[in-house]
Order: sequence, then C-alpha cells, then structure tokens
Amino acid sequence: MTDLFRNKYRIDSARLKEYDYSRNGMYFITICTHEMVCYFGEIQDRKIILNETGKIAHKYWQEIPQHFPNCKLDEFIVMPNHVHGILILDNIANLDSGEVETLHATSQNEQQKQNQHLAKQNPKNEIMSK
Repeated sequence: MTDLFRNKYRIDSARLKEYDYSRNGMYFITICTHEMVCYFGEIQDRKIILNETGKIAHKYWQEIPQHFPNCKLDEFIVMPNHVHGILILDNIANLDSGEVETLHATSQNEQQKQNQHLAKQNPKNEIMSK
C-alpha cells in the first residue's frame, strides 16, 4: 500500500503509522483538487474570490456535522485549489469502527450545475462528467 502513492504527491504522508485516527481530537485537514487545478476560485487583492464550485465546496464543508454528528468544525478556508480545515472528533467511541459514511448525497440539479461550471473551466471535464 505504501508504494501506491509513491512519487504521486510532493511529500510522504505526514500520518503517524501507529496512531489511531478514529480517536477523539482535533485534526488539521487539507484536501487538494486533482492536479492542483484552481477549480474553486481565484485570489484578487490578497482575498479569495470563490466561484460557484468554490461556494459548493464551502457549503459542503459546513454541512459535515449534519452527516457526522460526532464531528464539529473549527476554522477552515476554501482556497483556489485546496481546502484547509480543522475537524474536531468527539464521542466517536459510539460508532462501530467499521462504519464509514461518504458525502455523495448531492442533488442531481446541483451536480449538473457543478458539472456545467467545471466544463466551462476545462472543456475535457464536460466529457468526463457525462
């Protein structure tokens, strides 16, 4: 498994090998776009200006506690090609260790809107999103 991501990212994983990341605590998270493309907006006058896709990323980040009641949000920021945020896990002992949920519950209308916006930014995305 360690060879799977070798030479794909700039740095080796910062994860501690023996640490149980399901434990309660504060976690600093960075999520990057594919190939670091600026899908979420741009910087103007030292401020982030979110486009429609960036606003969706911002909205979905804020909705994390609705999907994961044991997860609270601290500071976060959506940047042009990545998101930084602090998640606080609390009372996670109540969940089964094998239980995992993913955030794929977007409405079809919202997904189409996002795909159209991405297609305008990069024409090959239109082909991939159909």
